[in-house]
Amino acid sequence: MKSNPFGLGSGLRPEYPDAMEFPALNVSEKLWTVEDYELAYLAKGYLNTLSRSIYARFYHNQLFMDSRGVVYRLVGCRRPSAFVGFFYVRTFLLFEPTSQVVPFSKAQAHMRRMVQHLDIPQQYMLDDWLAHIESAGSIRELLVV
Repeated sequence: MKSNPFGLGSGLRPEYPDAMEFPALNVSEKLWTVEDYELAYLAKGYLNTLSRSIYARFYHNQLFMDSRGVVYRLVGCRRPSAFVGFFYVRTFLLFEPTSQVVPFSKAQAHMRRMVQHLDIPQQYMLDDWLAHIESAGSIRELLVV
C-alpha cells in the first residue's frame, strides 16, 4: 500500500464534515506522467466508464485530496443497474475520510513538484500552469485548472 507523500497524520478538523468536496486530486502517486494527470484529477465523484479494470488498475485504494485539503481513500465503486447503465455510463466512486488534512502550502508545493516533473513539449503551457499554481490562494483554486 502506498503512503501519503505529505506524511500527515493529524485528525480531521471538526469544521470539515465527512462529505468530500470536488474537484479532488490523487495524492498517492509519487510523480506524474502526462497520462497520469488525467487519471489523477477528479472533477466529480464518478468516472465516465463502467470498466471494472480501469477502476481496479488506476483508482482502487488510492488517496485523494479534496478541494479543502481533506484526504480520502477510494474504497469502492457503485455501478448503476443494468437497465440504467445502458443509458448512463458512469461508475460512482465511494470514499472514506482518512485522518489527514493537507495544509495549502504543502498542497501547493506538491502540485508544483508534480507539474515541474511533467514532460510537456509546449513550455508555455507548463509556464502558465506553474504561474497558476503560484497565484492560487486556496486548494480549490489550485485544483481548478
